[in-house]
Amino acid sequence: MKTEKTIYVVLGGTSGIGAELSQQLANDNAVVHVASRKTELDISDEQSVYHYFESIGSFDHLIITAGSYAPAGKVMDVEVSQAKYAFDTKFGAPSTQRNKEYATSRKAAQPH
Repeated sequence: MKTEKTIYVVLGGTSGIGAELSQQLANDNAVVHVASRKTELDISDEQSVYHYFESIGSFDHLIITAGSYAPAGKVMDVEVSQAKYAFDTKFGAPSTQRNKEYATSRKAAQPH
């Protein structure tokens, strides 16, 4: 019988897909840490990210759903640059600021 709880960290877990995922993960055998701008975690602030991971200690799974700035509206009305930025954010184009923030989050989480 498993006695230890599985610990999840969901960055971007207060709205959208992250919030739904956090709710799905929450059960008697899990601890779910949720962080986002709404909880005062700015993943663009490297020191803040390191401090956050130090404060929660070790965990089993890191899920990053933060950073979606997908443009809304009719496809024909969306600027190509906005659509490209949204795509790069979600799929990790190396030139985006958000990708740097994801890398910081993963690096800060590694010791834990």
